[in-house]
Amino acid sequence: QFINVVDYNNMNVKGISHSGDVMDNYNRVGHHTIHVYLKQLPGHITHLFFTLSAWNSPNISRYPNPSLKFYEASNMKKDLCKTTFTHAGNSQAVIMCFLSKNSQGRWEIYESGKRSAGNAKNYDPLKNTILNLISSGY
Repeated sequence: QFINVVDYNNMNVKGISHSGDVMDNYNRVGHHTIHVYLKQLPGHITHLFFTLSAWNSPNISRYPNPSLKFYEASNMKKDLCKTTFTHAGNSQAVIMCFLSKNSQGRWEIYESGKRSAGNAKNYDPLKNTILNLISSGY
């Protein structure tokens, strides 16, 4: 069951905060920071998906070097997931990575790179791609 979206319109949900755009207009670069506090998440949450989508363009090719750095807040040198998404430039969105709670209740991290349609104007196609990933056993 889908629970919630955390994005620039909905920046704080129990256990998750989203920075919104953090821009360096001079150098034409930006980033978003998402903090996840796993111990604060409600127990029924089993999956968290991290996506990148095109907001005002037909695809994410307008982001010249999309990448993801995923690490423990207590140890920023400990990479948990780090990848780029140059293969997804012609897609409207890409699922960068996701966390899935295993049968022992431990969170596991998966790199994805799965391309999808959908964005903040219409999340439905992206939700369908995510549901298909969950149905396939993740």
